[in-house]
Amino acid sequence: MMVFGTVIYAKAIVFLDEFVESLNKQTNKNFDLLVINDGADEFIIRDKLSKCRCTVRIINNLENLNVSDLRVKLIEESKRRGYDFLIFGDIDDLFSRNRVKDLEVAKNNNLDFTFFYNSLFKFDLTPAMEDIPKITDSIEQLIQYNYIGLSNSSLNLNNLSYNFINSLKGYESFVFDWYLFSRIVCMGERGLFVREAKTYYRIYEDNFVGLGSEVKKELEVKKKHYATMAKYNPIYLTLFNQICSIDVESISDYSRKTTFWWNKIILQ
Repeated sequence: MMVFGTVIYAKAIVFLDEFVESLNKQTNKNFDLLVINDGADEFIIRDKLSKCRCTVRIINNLENLNVSDLRVKLIEESKRRGYDFLIFGDIDDLFSRNRVKDLEVAKNNNLDFTFFYNSLFKFDLTPAMEDIPKITDSIEQLIQYNYIGLSNSSLNLNNLSYNFINSLKGYESFVFDWYLFSRIVCMGERGLFVREAKTYYRIYEDNFVGLGSEVKKELEVKKKHYATMAKYNPIYLTLFNQICSIDVESISDYSRKTTFWWNKIILQ
């Protein structure tokens, strides 16, 4: 059973009609939609989602969970409800018609892979990221930057235990996607790139990550990420010590190494 999972918040309601239309255009319609509502008007949500041609399930954030724990709840609830394949999609993004179909085919043909990630394009149809690795099976691939987000990825839930999912709770940074897939790879699990499936990434003011983030913001993100991941792999402690030694005022001209997220500060 497949489920398409997302989180909606009040400001994102303006994108909901386009989101529903993008799901309705999927060539494979054999999936449910699981929505976690983080404070948006439930009446408006239900009205707009009534146009969705799949079964819709809504969970309200009554526990006042933070951004990261809402995503953990999405994973946990998907597994608890009997779904074995969770496809992520941000409420403000759109998706190629073949995305669900191609991801499902990739999963069924590669059951030993735990996650799958697809191409990412801007709304002007130009690639947002280039040279994405075909397979992610080494933590070194995700140490310096990230190319797997919660709008271009999916999980084979059969390969993730409840204990692992529960261990993800309590992460306080907003870069949960980077944390999630780094944790999975640290366990020895692998991910597969599905090139022909596409996510169209909306870049606008409320999108915190954007593309080509500011160096100072990246510095703080990496401090938090490396400090947390040091519990699972000692290489992150070395990186944390290095990143803490950087004088933020001296950072002025780091050349971009890749088109990925968080890639301006490349440590040796």
